[in-house]
Amino acid sequence: MAKQKDFNEFLSDIEPSKTTVSYISSVQTNLRDYLETHTKYKDIHVATFLSGSYAKHTSIRPVLYDGKRDVDIVVETKYSSDDSREVLSELFDVLREKNTYAEARLQSHSVGIEMSGIEIDIVPVIRDDSEEKYCIGSSEEDLWKLTDPKGHISWSSAINADNNGRYKPLVKMIKWWRRTHCPDGTKFPKGITLEKIIADNLADGDLNTENHLVATMRNIVTAYKETYSDKGQKPVIEDPSIEGNDLLASYEIGDFKAFIDKLAEHVQLIDDCGTTNEVWKRILGD
Repeated sequence: MAKQKDFNEFLSDIEPSKTTVSYISSVQTNLRDYLETHTKYKDIHVATFLSGSYAKHTSIRPVLYDGKRDVDIVVETKYSSDDSREVLSELFDVLREKNTYAEARLQSHSVGIEMSGIEIDIVPVIRDDSEEKYCIGSSEEDLWKLTDPKGHISWSSAINADNNGRYKPLVKMIKWWRRTHCPDGTKFPKGITLEKIIADNLADGDLNTENHLVATMRNIVTAYKETYSDKGQKPVIEDPSIEGNDLLASYEIGDFKAFIDKLAEHVQLIDDCGTTNEVWKRILGD
């Protein structure tokens, strides 16, 4: 059995540095200030806020030479049901006016910008007052899809609080496992999809870190391997904020099966060899 202090050190090591967190906060602040004071966009801009793993405090640092950190920034606009292609295109044009954002790229649902050490997805949204949520557009066709980034942040915090603060550290460890073992060209569940899979299969929060991690991995394998992935099927992973939205819908069955099979392989490794530090190095990396 590995020692608790080793897991504590591991969790500390995979945290984004304070410098990184501060830098990302300043990037978001500078972007908001630019849009708020832009001659044209100031009349459209409502608010700018961090979304995704940095907002939920479930982000992990990149490994050496592993590229840039992914950061999601949401821009709430005053639009209602305008052409989503035009809303995205307008934000793209406004950003490219500033030298800092001159290399911006128009993407399917966002504007992408590479900055020092980070890859930013800037997502314009419109308010859906009937749902008290937001809608995200598409640069390829005129459609809006319901989204709830603030709801996901609140949900994540509630799950963590209900589980003695054990949920978010567990998410970080499994995200690190995912990064270590997801093959190129394969799409293991990530982001809110992975977080919801973990939440749906959480082990007893009174367990120590090692046993909590092992039991949750085992729960995921038990829930999905024989019933779904071995039969070439996917389960429905319900969005915690948007009723009827299947978070796993955009994933291929082959990718989901590869994810479950790799987890099952590592659960079997633990069953066969125990939970020594050498076993954890094979599972979580050096």
